Amino acid sequence: MYKSVSGVLVFSALLLALSACNNPQSVPAAATQTSGNAADTTFVPAELPATLAHYADWHFPEDSARISSWTRAQDFKAMYRHGWGLWDALTAPSGQSYKGSPLLLFETWHTPEDVREMLFRQLPAPVHHARHNFQALHQLAPIPGVEPAAVQPVVGFVKWNPATVNHILQHKLLYASVLDSLRRQLNGREAGAVPAFPNNAVALKPVYQVLNKAQAPEVAPGIFRVPAWPGSPYAPQAFGNNAWGYFIYVDTNSKKSGGKNIITKKQAYAPEATYGLGDFIWFQADAQVARDLSAAGDSVQAGDYLILLGMHIATKETQRWTWQTMFWAHDPRDPAPPGKEAIALERPVKFQTPAAGHYTMALGYSMVLPDQPYSGGSGAEASPLYVFNPWLEAGFDKNNLRLSASVGGKQQAYGVQSNCMSCHAYASYPGTFTTKTGKQRFYTADRYVDMRLDSVFTRLRNLQTDFLWSVQGNVIVDR
Repeated sequence: MYKSVSGVLVFSALLLALSACNNPQSVPAAATQTSGNAADTTFVPAELPATLAHYADWHFPEDSARISSWTRAQDFKAMYRHGWGLWDALTAPSGQSYKGSPLLLFETWHTPEDVREMLFRQLPAPVHHARHNFQALHQLAPIPGVEPAAVQPVVGFVKWNPATVNHILQHKLLYASVLDSLRRQLNGREAGAVPAFPNNAVALKPVYQVLNKAQAPEVAPGIFRVPAWPGSPYAPQAFGNNAWGYFIYVDTNSKKSGGKNIITKKQAYAPEATYGLGDFIWFQADAQVARDLSAAGDSVQAGDYLILLGMHIATKETQRWTWQTMFWAHDPRDPAPPGKEAIALERPVKFQTPAAGHYTMALGYSMVLPDQPYSGGSGAEASPLYVFNPWLEAGFDKNNLRLSASVGGKQQAYGVQSNCMSCHAYASYPGTFTTKTGKQRFYTADRYVDMRLDSVFTRLRNLQTDFLWSVQGNVIVDR
């Protein structure tokens, strides 16, 4: 009934869409129980818990004033603890399942595709045709006129928690007509934005590796070679997984844990660099996931394993959201940059899902150091704060990051010099500019962004989407 054109949806039944627009539905916030039936495809989005019994003094949503005190004082220990609490809660068992397969809490959340279905078909909840609705990752899309690097491919999707979904439904924020109306109110002197998301809003971007011969080299039956992050390069550069030079092996024949090292491509297969599925968060593709991914150009078959490589986590606990990104590490207690030993020291003693302990974190609750105000600040005398995911941004260069960026008088031009908050600050509608080869989003490396006076919002009159590129990337054209 609708189709995607460069990430924007066009309705073929406008009247039905407008009817749905006038009757937004709410999403249940609490999980109930599951039958465990292999044919069962019904599950309910579960919200994050307010506290964690095994993790003292952790709260969600945390008081924004308290988080602001952390950033002012550069109390990284407190920030790291909060980030780890989020990760542990997100990856906790939900008590629900899909076709008999247990779901973690984050897996119960809706994707933008689910929300579009709810709007279009006037449903209180989507019909789950698959465990996850995978979609093209916009920041990894080919750039017109630029030869793509020969990286090992990854797949992923966006997840919104019930609070985020309810806000989008209530304010109809995926409709171009609504965003156009708000944009017409911009005065060109000061930034304008969509209605602010509530403080318990959460947005995620999980990234997976499909384990089959078409997606990852198979060195023996059921054993696949996967790039392993060696750490940030000494000299800033585009550093996609084709340049890492290190690998691990994943043995899908084993549900156990194992392995303790990474190896170079020149080295032969080594047991010490072989990890079982027990070292990862994973699931098996069913027929629908296989069809969906194959239709998008990824060769996938039912029964293939997908391992979680990383995840962006953003929460609206402060005005500029909190930003933490997770990525798998062969030694999570001594992780490679942008991970840090100081981050690892604040890990929970025990994770509710043991495999979650094999991931490390990079985190930034400010754009630069020291933290700057929402408006009227500067990065001229600041220090950079790099927060990026090796699987998503490490391969970026000036072709991806088209906005100039500088911190402390030094240019920031690569993905390994990026900061989640800085880049998402420019999330806006329409949020693109025209180049000789086509339209590109306002992506940037680390820098300070004045959220009231930056010219992208004033002179160019882009409507802020409250730091969510996933709103801009899923707009429904209804005009």
